[in-house]
Amino acid sequence: MLEIPLPLPPLAIDCVRVLCENELEAVAQVCILDVNLNVVYKTNVHQPDVVDYRTRITGLKSEDLASAPSLEDVKESVRTQIKGHILVGHSLFMDFDALGIFPQENLVRDTQMYPGFQKKNKPKKLSLVYLSEKFVDFDLGGSRGDRRGTHLAIEDATVAMKLYLSVAENWEKLAESGEYCFSVESARDLFNNYDIHPIIN
Repeated sequence: MLEIPLPLPPLAIDCVRVLCENELEAVAQVCILDVNLNVVYKTNVHQPDVVDYRTRITGLKSEDLASAPSLEDVKESVRTQIKGHILVGHSLFMDFDALGIFPQENLVRDTQMYPGFQKKNKPKKLSLVYLSEKFVDFDLGGSRGDRRGTHLAIEDATVAMKLYLSVAENWEKLAESGEYCFSVESARDLFNNYDIHPIIN
């Protein structure tokens, strides 16, 4: 009888993107955390045709990417790091698109799509700030202070992992039963077809 290996422990991933020529968004930073919130991989990514570093949001400047590894090198490193692991994150299809990496969908745990975070029959785009305040009592927006509206990969990956761990047992049961099922297409549809959930006041 063929034995199917169990997934490796969960990792959380988040990417920061910049705007390049032809209005293309490109990954400029990747961060991967383990289940204990330790950084297992973090790097900037060299992008040659950046027209807007979105510094106010990303904190990145041209010098941060100038000597960074190429996207191809980063992709290879990310593939090695995540292979066989449950992969946790928020709106992960955007990170997958930016990286050009599409992991096994049955191993993906997207906090945007977990049924327990959604109101029944009223699916919405859920902001990570909203989820952090609602479900793990972590003021992601407040933690940024004057940087509210910024996107820091390590913080967002941290919140995604905290969210997953808060409901991991039930989430895995739903994944096993098929009640939770991730696909890039369904995630993209959810993102494009529903209004975003307001941030808690």
